Amino acid sequence: MKDSTTHYGLVSRLLHWLLALLIIAQFSLVLVFTWIAPEPGGGHHHHEHQGASLHETVMMLHKSIGVLILLFGLVLIVWRLTQPKPSLQATPAWQRLLARFVHLVIYVVVIAQPVFGILMVTSTGHSIPFFGLFSIPAFITLGGQAGATLGLLHAFTGWWIILIALGVHIAGSLYHHFVRKDDVLTRMWRGRPDT
Repeated sequence: MKDSTTHYGLVSRLLHWLLALLIIAQFSLVLVFTWIAPEPGGGHHHHEHQGASLHETVMMLHKSIGVLILLFGLVLIVWRLTQPKPSLQATPAWQRLLARFVHLVIYVVVIAQPVFGILMVTSTGHSIPFFGLFSIPAFITLGGQAGATLGLLHAFTGWWIILIALGVHIAGSLYHHFVRKDDVLTRMWRGRPDT
């Protein structure tokens, strides 16, 4: 269950891959609702209605998954802070620093991103739907200007910072696996090293 200096325990591994899947889902949904304009033009009324309701569903899923990312992200960060760190001693110091920095950026964004999104929605007095089970009420009303600023922050951190940080994170894990041929990637799958 727990982490050690050589491997990641079950909790860390499950949370890592769960967050990875949720983040992939978020990017996929963003692509979908970028493609479906909320009010597509054209004369076919039933198509317009379908487009609008599909857009609503996609937005509902995006908001719900955002809340999940925030919850699981917080759990993962608290868990990792209380656990021993699997070491990277064999790795050059600059790569260790880069890895630490990239992890820090990912953690910050995994929390900041849903917070910006939630505040952006609630600032205009809208509630956050959670998979149609219940809604998080608009607990804060900041007004349209703050909402617009939060929207920009949400969009900017979402695309650029996350894509760069995750790109470096994934490239680093593949580099360890294929170039250095160590267990840095496999220990995030398997846990205990084969000894």
